[in-house]
Amino acid sequence: MSSIPFLTIDDQTLSLEESLECLRIAGKLQTVLVEITQQHLLQQEIQTLGILEPTSELVEQFILEFRLQQQLTDPGSFQLWLATNGITYSDFRQQVSFRLQQEDLKEQVTASKVLEAFEQQRENLDRVVLSRIVVNSAEVAQILKEKVEQGADFNQLAKEHSIVDDAIVGGVMAPIMRAQMPDVIRESTLSAQVGQVIGPIEIDQRFCLLKVEQCLPAVLEGTLKREIEEQIFQQWLTEKLQHVTIKLTDSVID
Repeated sequence: MSSIPFLTIDDQTLSLEESLECLRIAGKLQTVLVEITQQHLLQQEIQTLGILEPTSELVEQFILEFRLQQQLTDPGSFQLWLATNGITYSDFRQQVSFRLQQEDLKEQVTASKVLEAFEQQRENLDRVVLSRIVVNSAEVAQILKEKVEQGADFNQLAKEHSIVDDAIVGGVMAPIMRAQMPDVIRESTLSAQVGQVIGPIEIDQRFCLLKVEQCLPAVLEGTLKREIEEQIFQQWLTEKLQHVTIKLTDSVID
């Protein structure tokens, strides 16, 4: 085993056994073995399901889109990127081809599960547009809330009194998914109606008033659908890995 050359560093050649030992000492051998096992499982599943290799035209289209996104349209820049990543164009094409097959596998694995997963998470996937007023004392926050209840314009008060950057735009924030909100805000906005003012809420020793500007129900499409599919796929892959036994052969251990 030790006689099998695997890697050359400067003028010194390391055997496969020595290379694995380096990984073991660095505490990274198990991670590499899991990566190898995962790749093997994916290739095995693709073969079992009879997923065909993508056409040359599809691979080239993917590569073209990748180069446009990464600003690698210049041949010299693309060659430099390949060299920097230690791969040849042939390697890259092979990686793209496998990635497309993996996307087909993901679609087959997740197709019957994605709607159910979406429904289970729907409440936390809805997005809300909030405006806020942030001040340093609960008393000031309560006074401002009373002014709003008496008819004052929330967004104007935010411009005049809020101490955070979005005061300049009347405290209006970008849409945020409920799952990404702090617990106290998520719970406070679950049953809130559009136009309702919530608070004062203490967060990080500051006091917030929140106005619900819009509620945007989640829709199973685009980025959200892809994220749910990826969650399902990773869970499926994790379960696969949990049912395999990984060990080095005696020839490597000895």
